[in-house]
Amino acid sequence: MKKFIFSVFFAVFFLFPALCQGHDFYLEKISGDKQLAVRGSVLKNDFVVKLVDKDKNPAAGKIINFSVIDGGTPNEQPEKITVVTDDGGFAKIKIKINKKANDKINVIASADVFAAPVYFTVSILNKNWLFMMFAAMFGGAALLLFGMLKINSAFQKIAGQNIRTILSKFTGTRLKGFFTGLIVTGINQSSTATLLLQITLT
Repeated sequence: MKKFIFSVFFAVFFLFPALCQGHDFYLEKISGDKQLAVRGSVLKNDFVVKLVDKDKNPAAGKIINFSVIDGGTPNEQPEKITVVTDDGGFAKIKIKINKKANDKINVIASADVFAAPVYFTVSILNKNWLFMMFAAMFGGAALLLFGMLKINSAFQKIAGQNIRTILSKFTGTRLKGFFTGLIVTGINQSSTATLLLQITLT
């Protein structure tokens, strides 16, 4: 019981005040976060941090460590880069992304003094990402239109020349058209497909 009381006393009067004092220095993220980069290229923006003391004065001559984490070895520099802050408290690095980098990498900047670290993230793209994006977009649109034409052709073969009569029967009034569209959309789970189907069949 005495040990428990002593532990509580020690925590309340020694540890808690020490934790409430905060950090002696503060590391601020200036630029370089949330960048997009292409594999094999140099990042457009540097990773820049600023170290200040409790009074917001720049801390010059302090060591800042930039470490690549959660991404293997995505750059061609060492995984840990040491930089000394300048007179304004700034420290910065520039890295080149490896051709075998992961899709997302993280960089952490930490100081050798008592300060909370800051994190940077970089999203990595393939060299031909723009071509692949447009190819996927136009290819998807082409497949959608091709599928709608095939559906139109199949319906015409099934219903023959009576296709317009059948459509008019089920969509002759607004109420009929609403319920027909509701049922068809519920079946194919796509209002866009229902709209395109209606356009191609009329």
